[in-house]
Amino acid sequence: MVRKGTLNRLIDEVLHPKIAKAKTNGEADGYYLLDLAAHFVVEQDPVTSILKAIKYGNPRQKKGCRRGKG
Repeated sequence: MVRKGTLNRLIDEVLHPKIAKAKTNGEADGYYLLDLAAHFVVEQDPVTSILKAIKYGNPRQKKGCRRGKG
C-alpha cells in the first residue's frame, strides 16, 4: 500500500513544475485545479483536502511552487 504522503509528494513533483512553467504564459489555472483535484482524490476527505489547500496555499503564488519549508 502506498502512503498518502508519498502520493501527495509525487503529485507535487509532477504538477508543480508544470504550474511554474505554465504561469509564465497564463495557463497555470488548469494545472492548479488538476493539482487540487489529485490531492482531493488521495485524501478522500473533503474537509482535510480543503484545510490542506488553505494551509499550503496556492502553488502559483509561491516561488518555485514548493510546499513545506521555505
